[in-house]
Amino acid sequence: MPKAVGGKSRPQLRGPKYRRKFLRVQRIAILPTDTHERTPATEIVAAGAQTLAVRSSALALRGLRDLARQSNWLAKRLFVGRASGLRISADGVVAVALQTAAGLDRALAYEIEEAAATELRAEPAAAPSEPRAVFAWAPARQLLAGAWSRWTPQLHFFDLRGRVAEAGFAPFEHFPAFLAWSRDAKFLAEARSGGRNAGVRLWQAAEGALPYSGAPAGELGFPGWIERQTYEAEFGEDGAFLGYGRLAFSPDGRALACAAEFQGEWADDSIAIVELPGMTEQLTHPAQGHITDIAWTPDGRQLIYCAAGQAYRLDIETMEPEVLPFGAEWCACHPELPFCVGFSGWLKNAAKGRLFLADLRHMRVFDEHAAEGVADLSWNADGTKAYAVTRDGMAYVYEPAFL
Repeated sequence: MPKAVGGKSRPQLRGPKYRRKFLRVQRIAILPTDTHERTPATEIVAAGAQTLAVRSSALALRGLRDLARQSNWLAKRLFVGRASGLRISADGVVAVALQTAAGLDRALAYEIEEAAATELRAEPAAAPSEPRAVFAWAPARQLLAGAWSRWTPQLHFFDLRGRVAEAGFAPFEHFPAFLAWSRDAKFLAEARSGGRNAGVRLWQAAEGALPYSGAPAGELGFPGWIERQTYEAEFGEDGAFLGYGRLAFSPDGRALACAAEFQGEWADDSIAIVELPGMTEQLTHPAQGHITDIAWTPDGRQLIYCAAGQAYRLDIETMEPEVLPFGAEWCACHPELPFCVGFSGWLKNAAKGRLFLADLRHMRVFDEHAAEGVADLSWNADGTKAYAVTRDGMAYVYEPAFL
């Protein structure tokens, strides 16, 4: 059973409790201000042309959208080409490094619903390596951090609103495996692979200071709970420590969940949960298979993670895992409610995978939609929409009727 590392007590990782107030709406009849004449309710009266036009256009627009979809998922083509580093923001903007059939490499930010694109430009690398990219969005903001093999080997910061010019910081020798931003943009974390060179670096923003600069505020090196022979194994040998992969900040920004990856088709990864900003190892959990995604529930008390095509729920207080009744490779928890949107490409007797919504309270899966090759999922800031984009450029917008 997982236990605290180094004899330290488990931290009280508590996220904010979200409450939703439902108001009963009462219809109110608005009476005319002219009191000289009263029209009986049984009579048919003429309505203004402008009012009818506004109502008709709204109904027509809604009708056209409903006819265009078979479910609550709306699909559209976003781009054509070979994508890498694809990440979706809470505003529905996709950052991606794209290789086209014409051999043109570009880093772009696509707005899913507006069908508009902005090119991301940075200082080019002296000797570009094999195409590789990694990006991370600040939640609820159009702030982007990323690295691309066509740029100089450092992290780059972009403000899509144009308030801050592009800037580089945090040079690296080994290309990052993953980037993650805390909800308030106070912390930025970078995961690296490479065996003995693997680690997680953390930057903390000063008051109003973006982009980040200077030395990292914390760093996580080789996992202390791993057996010595695993550390001494040659890189590429089965069972050897590869490095860190997926990262996820808790909703309150006080903890970071990190996926520790190991070499081998049948190797099992682990999850380390560390306190911030010290990055001290606190809790560990051995998973079954390779971890492909990690997400926190909105109350910060549980982790939803995907490993070897199966979805799990991990209680932070007891560190006891629960096998969920659905498979998934990617997952994204709703910012307030006990729901998550997921993607599974491992369906039996099906040529394609599926996008779906899962009720984590009643363990029910609904609102499914066929898809394949999904690279990322994201909810918008208020949880009224969810986005999914595939590696070949298909975008899906989910608008649940009950939210």
